[in-house]
Amino acid sequence: MAYMDRDHISHRVIHRDITVRVSRSCFNCCSFDCTASKELFQNGILQSGSLDNKWSMDSPKRAKQKSTALANLVGCNQTKIADQVACLRKTPAQDLIDNIWNVGLNFLEFPFAIVSKDRNFFKHLDGFIALREGTYSNDVNLMFGINHDEGNFWNIYNLAKFFDKKTAKPELDRDEFHECVDTAFAVQPELVRTAAKYVYSDPKCTDPKQKTDFYTEQVNQMVGDYFFTCDSIWFAHNYPKVAGNRSNVFVYYFDQPS
Repeated sequence: MAYMDRDHISHRVIHRDITVRVSRSCFNCCSFDCTASKELFQNGILQSGSLDNKWSMDSPKRAKQKSTALANLVGCNQTKIADQVACLRKTPAQDLIDNIWNVGLNFLEFPFAIVSKDRNFFKHLDGFIALREGTYSNDVNLMFGINHDEGNFWNIYNLAKFFDKKTAKPELDRDEFHECVDTAFAVQPELVRTAAKYVYSDPKCTDPKQKTDFYTEQVNQMVGDYFFTCDSIWFAHNYPKVAGNRSNVFVYYFDQPS
């Protein structure tokens, strides 16, 4: 359910009192907050993500970069967009699937995400600006879900050198920890990477060459904080400022062995 409008509601006989639960999906996260879906839902549960997560929404410029890269990979390198689109439509689906992860993605970035100026979602607005300025539905009760090991699953794929191991819980030394930070924040300034190394490093200053599960946990925590949790908490904190007494906000923390 990437997008629902009033026609969908009436045809499917969906009552406004329902609760929409979404997990790690910016498309669903905005389905009851965007301009096109105002007044359709009364309750929402946002599990492990919000629209402002780094992986969840692209600017038009970034979306075009990835689309052009994919087109070039499958031989649709025409100069006019209309010609590229026509070529892509003729391209076998399997060729597109085989190439979508080779379009020059950053750490924990997906090939396709909602575009911030998509008129189906945001009408005349820009999603990034609307989120910051509070231009969204404010009469929806929201519950935000945070996971303990939010970064654990993604590190297996994005930091496979260290985390895609047969051992259930790999151990890292400080140099390997620093390499993980540099990889995760490669597009960030050096100042950000240095700050992350300081904040998430071992306060006991143990032997830097000693492998320990402490640094493993810190990488999981760091990735979870930056790419999932912090933006969710930011939204949960700022939503009441827009909503006032019109809605309620709840946050739960899900903790279990993983």
